Amino acid sequence: MTNTRIRTDALGNRIERIATETHIFYDPAHPATAQIVFQGEEYLTDAGGDTIVAKIDGRQSLRIELADIAAKTYDAGTDPVTGANLSQISPAGIAQIIRAVYDAEHNLAHAAGVADPEGAA
Repeated sequence: MTNTRIRTDALGNRIERIATETHIFYDPAHPATAQIVFQGEEYLTDAGGDTIVAKIDGRQSLRIELADIAAKTYDAGTDPVTGANLSQISPAGIAQIIRAVYDAEHNLAHAAGVADPEGAA
C-alpha cells in the first residue's frame, strides 16, 4: 500500500506530511461525537526519511469522528518503552490510555501540598 503522506517532488526530493498537532475534541455529555483532528505539515526529508531537512509551506487538516474508527486497529509496531504490540490497541483503547494518563498526572500535580500551576484553588 502506498503511503499518501509521502511524495517525491519534480526534483526527486522526498517530502513527508507529518501530523505536528493532534487535537481530540471530547464532550462527556455526548461521547459519540468525539473527534480527532490531525494538523499535517510537509517536511523535506533525506532520502531515507530519517532526517528532517526543511519545513515546507502547506498545512492540511484531517478530521475524523472517533466513533467511525473506535474499533479499528492499525499496524503501529511496538511500544518503544515496553515492547508491547501496539497493533492490538484500538483508538477506543488510546482514549482510555489518555484518560488514565490525565488522571494519574492530575493527581500528581494536585496532590496535597502542591500548588496549582494555574493559581486556582
